[in-house]
Amino acid sequence: MEIEQVKKVLEDLRNEGKNHFSSHDFIKKFAENYEHEYIAMLWEKRDTTHPFQIVHSQIGLDLERMQNCCDVHFTKDSRIYSENIFGKKDEVQSWILK
Repeated sequence: MEIEQVKKVLEDLRNEGKNHFSSHDFIKKFAENYEHEYIAMLWEKRDTTHPFQIVHSQIGLDLERMQNCCDVHFTKDSRIYSENIFGKKDEVQSWILK
């Protein structure tokens, strides 16, 4: 993920009133905004056992790494249960837009 992509997704989440969001919220919005890039990320992991899990974990790590590199400020909050793209609830990081 590029910093400009992260900024765009965060701005879209803010515009939707989501000042507190989960990693799943971010992933869903990223996939919506950058469908081709998301598919490419999954395609690169197509031969792994769990390509979605690996890509989604990488997106979460990228978010953590970019907390202080972005014009749109955000920080980690608590871990919460959130619905993933398959409708299953699992524990993920939540974030706060500042």
